[in-house]
Amino acid sequence: MARQQDSADRRIEWVILVLALALGGCFGLPLHTTDVDKVLPQKAATIVVGDTDRVAMRQLLGEPLAASEYWRLDLFRLSGTDAAAAFVLVPYPVPFLVTHDEVSAWLLAEYDANGKVTAYQTGVSHSNTDPVMQYSGPGHERLEVGDTAFVIDGPKEPPLLLVSPARRDVYLNKQVTREQCTLLAGCRRDGCRWRLALERGKLEVEVDRGRQPSSDASPLSVPDEGLFFLSPALAPGEHLVELRETSSNGSVRTRASTKVSCVAGGVSYLLLFDEGDEATGEALTVSSAMPEPFRDQRLCIWRDGQWLVPQEPGR
Repeated sequence: MARQQDSADRRIEWVILVLALALGGCFGLPLHTTDVDKVLPQKAATIVVGDTDRVAMRQLLGEPLAASEYWRLDLFRLSGTDAAAAFVLVPYPVPFLVTHDEVSAWLLAEYDANGKVTAYQTGVSHSNTDPVMQYSGPGHERLEVGDTAFVIDGPKEPPLLLVSPARRDVYLNKQVTREQCTLLAGCRRDGCRWRLALERGKLEVEVDRGRQPSSDASPLSVPDEGLFFLSPALAPGEHLVELRETSSNGSVRTRASTKVSCVAGGVSYLLLFDEGDEATGEALTVSSAMPEPFRDQRLCIWRDGQWLVPQEPGR
């Protein structure tokens, strides 16, 4: 419902804009401007690679949004808000729209085994990319530091943290549990738009974010980029995986399904195909060997405030 309301509000804004232009034009004026996009680079300039440690980073930037000693990363965020008003000339200026833009200044840092900064990168993203106001910047951002990438694909997309294929494989080889099995899922490089649900018998199991099984679990969405664990640890046995589509009214229907048989200590791979491939009968495939499209893809470890893998494996 929220998305439908946002879409309706945006259509109304565009109708007003068209009418305003037809009646004599419009212009915008800033009401408030944040400076976080300037403050963060100034703070980052004091970081000394090879010398600044995690304690000093927190003294400088506060508590990180995401942090892990195992993955050797910190993601910091400073946020503020821009506000602007649009005026229409009919024939004198009349305000007709006030918009707000959440500005996020990001810093991604990697550390060595001693907790010293080895590299960092900064960037800025905006929540409002409406061209009417012309005070907003890009809604996307990508930072790459060593083995780690931070990605926002758009103003409405959740932020992601991903690690390199090398770090992915180290984790798979050393951290996969011997008592249970693992299912690594992903799409081809061009992505896909499915939601997933994993079932065991007649009980649907929530496998995302470490939650406990429940009978009313909802499907989880496929990350925008990278591979991900449908579950970091599954009980050995046969599991039913379903691809589900959620309609605009919230109803969910199954578009394809397959069974996964996994053994203790084993890793299975689930390759998802986009909706356009349904006609070929290849909506999803399961294998015990890593599919070729997975080999050079990063592993999604964190999304929108939630760890998709253990934050500190082995602890």
